[in-house]
Amino acid sequence: RPFELVGAPWLDNNGLVKKLNALRLPGVAFRIQDFEPWFSKYRGEVCHGVQIHVFDRVAFQPLEAILHLLAEVIRLHPDEFRFQPFFDRLAGNSWIRQELQRGKGTVEIQSGWEVPLRRFRTLRERFLLYPETSENLQP
Repeated sequence: RPFELVGAPWLDNNGLVKKLNALRLPGVAFRIQDFEPWFSKYRGEVCHGVQIHVFDRVAFQPLEAILHLLAEVIRLHPDEFRFQPFFDRLAGNSWIRQELQRGKGTVEIQSGWEVPLRRFRTLRERFLLYPETSENLQP
């Protein structure tokens, strides 16, 4: 379950799930899920994990959810957590990782992409074939 199930042998998944669910993020709930990966660096070890359960794809804000998850893991486990080398490639930049490492809040990090995002949305409007509505996003 890539991008849906995350964990590590040292993770306090109970504390993490409580904190994340208390945020009441739109369209998502977090569940405790221990597992044993059959690949990766924790292969063969029991990992204390968190399953990201999306129940409303329209309301769900994946970037916001993952920022909260990462920030809380870093807060709970500053000595154990390490970003993987490919994180910057997946994020599309290095500044998100750097801001999280500096302890910046998720709201502050998100505000860093709001202005460029508004510019992009304005620019792309003329290229859309159909108006953007929540109905367009339904499966």
